[in-house]
Amino acid sequence: MKLKEQFNNLQEKYRNIDARRHFLVLGIFMIFYFVWQETIMNALTRTGGFNPNYFAVLFFSLLNGIFAWGIVVIIPPRARRIVMNILLLAATVFISGQLVYYSFFRTYFILSSVGRGAQVVEFMDLILQLIWNKLWAIILLLLPVIIFAFLLSKPRSDFKSSMGWKRFLPLISALVIGAAVHLTFFFLPKTEVAREYFFYLNRPYQASEYFGTYTAMGIDLRNSIFEIKGTQDKLHDDYADPTLPTMPTMTTTLPTDENPPGTSTNTNSTKPAETEVPTETDPAVIDDSPNVLNIDFDALAAGRDSQILAQMDQYFSTVEATTKNEYTGMCEGYNLILITAESFSRFVPDPELTPTLYKMMTEGFYLKNFYNPIWSVSTYDGEYVALTSLYPKDGVWSLYQIASCDQAFSYPNRLPDYASYAFHNHTFDYYSRDVSHPAMGYDYYALGRGLDVTPSWPESDLEMMEL
Repeated sequence: MKLKEQFNNLQEKYRNIDARRHFLVLGIFMIFYFVWQETIMNALTRTGGFNPNYFAVLFFSLLNGIFAWGIVVIIPPRARRIVMNILLLAATVFISGQLVYYSFFRTYFILSSVGRGAQVVEFMDLILQLIWNKLWAIILLLLPVIIFAFLLSKPRSDFKSSMGWKRFLPLISALVIGAAVHLTFFFLPKTEVAREYFFYLNRPYQASEYFGTYTAMGIDLRNSIFEIKGTQDKLHDDYADPTLPTMPTMTTTLPTDENPPGTSTNTNSTKPAETEVPTETDPAVIDDSPNVLNIDFDALAAGRDSQILAQMDQYFSTVEATTKNEYTGMCEGYNLILITAESFSRFVPDPELTPTLYKMMTEGFYLKNFYNPIWSVSTYDGEYVALTSLYPKDGVWSLYQIASCDQAFSYPNRLPDYASYAFHNHTFDYYSRDVSHPAMGYDYYALGRGLDVTPSWPESDLEMMEL
């Protein structure tokens, strides 16, 4: 009872606060709101101990707080309470959604995926479990919203009449500081990783290490709406992506004369069987002609509306062609099977449990120096790379986006005499594969589209293979 009285007294005291103090209290609260939420997100989504970049996160939290303060105090008093409660709750639900999404995918969702959020209903049981597991953190994120709703939203100070033009000072300050931040990043060396994330890339999780979750999502929104002209930097010969680590030079394990593709393997042994290769008197003549397509890049560049595309045409026209070698055409007449294996590990192939995979790894082309990037659209971008040999664009579903483009280099179109099938053991329209895969030329089968696998999570890859 005593605690309730104290709360009511505090609430009454704040309700009767004068306009100038109310103005300052709102500023303190908005800064606290962003610092509090960014600190929680930083602690729960980062590993490896304290990161000095947290101080940069605090700076952007302060800037976001000042900007929000400047917006809040120019809203008319009657509407301020309603607008603030709605915006604070919506922002907290949004950042809580990022926390739950991170718990599942170990990254943040991009804004272009929000419109297709209905697909997550397929994982509702798992999502509800994740929400339950993170409920304590969600309550902590909601704490400032609760404080404002029950304590700070009562006064209706008219800052226009009491403070005049001075009420615009927080907003003006935030805009000036924001402009200075943009200029600072613009003049930073191109080798700075933070500059790359600030201007060019739609990778909210990686960007949040430097700017915090809210600013990272703001960058994602900005880059989704506006094309940043500075991306022309990437066409310069001396450009090096600062977000990519420097990798040591490594060699690739290729089939040797002792283990040519197609030889048998003893599945009870940990090493492939040795086979004698007959020697030939006259070595085969190897075709080493260049791999060149009949494309007039100069004509393409002359007809481009985009300067970037024209520069790309000019670049491709000057690249030295590779030549055919002893491996060219060695698989002619064979079937081509491409497996996109999510979370696959080199420890999986076993001579007894997975003899075919083991045979492929020990007798085929085994690329040890393969590094999988952190895609902004999870495994769907990895599938895009495997099917197109292209690098995906940040912030969009690249495989879906190219469905309306020319697919001349897709596997089905490069192998027109083959029957081309694509199988997926999840729902047929997940990530809009029912649009992207037929556009590439595949006869597409999935759950709900001709592939009668058991609806479950996780699905059985064995069942799909057997069907």
